[in-house]
Amino acid sequence: MELAAWFFTVLTSLKIWKINQKLWLKGYLEACIANDRKPPEDLSQWLPWQMDETRLKELRIHDPPSSS
Repeated sequence: MELAAWFFTVLTSLKIWKINQKLWLKGYLEACIANDRKPPEDLSQWLPWQMDETRLKELRIHDPPSSS
């Protein structure tokens, strides 16, 4: 139950920050794999309020170009 609550909290935070949830999750899980299946030690690149502007731009949801 705690894991589900944590997961939904993360997804909600990403939505509030307008971050692409699939892109964030893919990157985070790849970082865990690279770290011997453990969470990365430095979480600043995964927490929106600690990310620099460049990182936020990379992960932000972008509207597709209009077809008109």
